[in-house]
Amino acid sequence: MRALLIGREYPVRGAGGGIGRVFQELFESRREFEMEMVISTQFKEKIYLPEKVAHFIKTRGKDPIDKIIYGKNFKKFISHYDQKYDIYNFHFPSGIFPYYYSKDVLKNKEVVITVHTTTKGLKYTALDKTPTKYLSGKEILYRDFTWRWLAKIEEKCFKNSVNITAVSEKISDELDKFYGVKDVEVIKNGINENRIIYNKKTSGESDTMKILYIGRHTAQKGIPFALEAFKGLKEDENFTLYIAGKGYLTNKIKKIATKIDKRRIKFLGFVPHEKLNELYNSVDALLMPSLYEGLPMVALEGIAAGLPILGFKGAVLDEIVCEENKQLINETLDIDGLRNSIKFLIENKDIRKKIGKKNRERFLKHFTADRMAREYYKYFKKVSN
Repeated sequence: MRALLIGREYPVRGAGGGIGRVFQELFESRREFEMEMVISTQFKEKIYLPEKVAHFIKTRGKDPIDKIIYGKNFKKFISHYDQKYDIYNFHFPSGIFPYYYSKDVLKNKEVVITVHTTTKGLKYTALDKTPTKYLSGKEILYRDFTWRWLAKIEEKCFKNSVNITAVSEKISDELDKFYGVKDVEVIKNGINENRIIYNKKTSGESDTMKILYIGRHTAQKGIPFALEAFKGLKEDENFTLYIAGKGYLTNKIKKIATKIDKRRIKFLGFVPHEKLNELYNSVDALLMPSLYEGLPMVALEGIAAGLPILGFKGAVLDEIVCEENKQLINETLDIDGLRNSIKFLIENKDIRKKIGKKNRERFLKHFTADRMAREYYKYFKKVSN
């Protein structure tokens, strides 16, 4: 079976968004199955791409990547360079325009749309609830104008396709609620069980609880609101918050952190993937205050590392963590609730270790890349037969 995965990002130089991470996990796990995956991506650092992907790019002429992924040029690719793939798997939102502009030439081909997030979900769940002072100019434009146009394009795409998958039950519910799409296969994300090695020897040795936030510094990820929760913690409530990543809010959240307690809040900057294992195993809990996610890879890395997770329901954590951990997940933007959850973990070292172990067990049972690849393979086989 040959599957063409169409999205926008494959991890290069240790970086990449959620869809790119899913591509990576699928590409590296598909070897166990009769499935060849080729990935269309926008990145131009060819040397960092897997061998098959690099070969795919080199055979398409000069600087072909943007031509492949964006707009009407993808239609030309399908028309002139079609390799007769068994499945064309478009990952939304980054694969929306390649599909939208090429849907007429895909009529006699087997197409699967995989939805990670939706336009209306991002608009209603995150951007509408975020003060303008935390939004970038692009996000303000998206919130007030662009979303209507994108939502209409999404709706047309969904009406044109019969094979739709979602990365979580939450996204499946959104497709029904916002677009009237009811027949959706849920295939949850996964990561390689050897990517994050469970080794807690380096954490939990001191009385100070180490908490990690890792991700983009944007309004959607909720980091400014999480910092509000730390404001009410007393001096004798021992914690250190490590903030990894970068984004347009970095300077602003550094100022907020200085007003709270700059001694107990440390900024790590960008952390490449090869350093993540060490980082996850050096802390005691993961902070996921996102207002909106599809099924976050960071949370999967957290439970793979045996960490309890603190955060909001907007991060889809209820579908990821163990039952005991669900008590620590608060309604989105419930700052007092998040603060109380942080206090609880600080004061209950044994409980956070117990929750972490159960999260690790849940990861091995439900969220490995092997399981994800098998489910995609099974679904692709059903569609192509």
